[in-house]
Amino acid sequence: MRRDLALTGALLTAGGGAVLVAAFLPALYPVWTARGAKAVTILGQHRGTWQLANWLFAVGAGLTLAGLGALTGLLDRQPVHSAVPSAALTLMTLASTLWMATLAFRLTVTVRTADTVSGGGPIPDWYEHVSSWVGALWSAAALAGALAIIGYGLAVVGQPLLPGWTGWLAVGSGALMLGLFAATRDVPPVLLYIAPTAFGVSALIRAVTTNPAVP
Repeated sequence: MRRDLALTGALLTAGGGAVLVAAFLPALYPVWTARGAKAVTILGQHRGTWQLANWLFAVGAGLTLAGLGALTGLLDRQPVHSAVPSAALTLMTLASTLWMATLAFRLTVTVRTADTVSGGGPIPDWYEHVSSWVGALWSAAALAGALAIIGYGLAVVGQPLLPGWTGWLAVGSGALMLGLFAATRDVPPVLLYIAPTAFGVSALIRAVTTNPAVP
């Protein structure tokens, strides 16, 4: 159990850390708050940082998905378990796949378009339409991810594996994502990784404090 908790905690904590670094790189604040053609114009001034951030998002998403897979295995081994963790993992896999597709667009098409604009060329007429379609992929990812996080939260609450507050945090953050989407049709990606990061840190603490005699 200690080894499994340590692995789960390491994956989730590393994944969450990568996402947090990506989301809060100061140079990209103007890009995150801009929209459409203006964002592409600003992006040309921060090309390297943009690529770094999106690679960190991708690494964080992969590590988090692996960590949640490990967490699902631990939850399934608890005396009282249900199909909820497996369903949540399926939803998170869908969300991560859609999010990765969005990141691939950012790292290829968006970067090339920014290069064109930086070189004095116009933004292609098709760019905003395709960008809107890719934005819809993230919207679907956010909804699936929010439901997944709520599922994990409900699975963790009442189990001795992790502290109960982490489960309620997950339920709250998932509900917040759904509420934000309903109100604004937009959800900051970092919200998807708050609860998994809390799971990870708690799992590492539990791994350290668990009786060494427990394998």
